[in-house]
Amino acid sequence: MRGAEVEALARAGEVAGKYYPAGSTTNAAEGPRSFDEVEEALNAMEARKLVL
Repeated sequence: MRGAEVEALARAGEVAGKYYPAGSTTNAAEGPRSFDEVEEALNAMEARKLVL
């Protein structure tokens, strides 16, 4: 997910998001494997004061 997608979700009224690294839970095999893959989205969430 990119920052622009987070911005759109925040404008639509979303208040929180989930983060499941690859292999951390059932069906998370395709999750991010490094912080670099989620940094942009997390920064956008922080800027919009969304809960992680």
